[in-house]
Amino acid sequence: MSVISVQAGLARFVVHSDTATAHDALRIIEDTSGEALEDV
Repeated sequence: MSVISVQAGLARFVVHSDTATAHDALRIIEDTSGEALEDV
């Protein structure tokens, strides 16, 4: 969950100035949350 939190903060911080980084952060959130749901 800490990965999701950090990546969400990063995406929010750079969403307007660095859309590629924001996109990557959102992809990491999607992947990590999917893996976490599989473990539940």
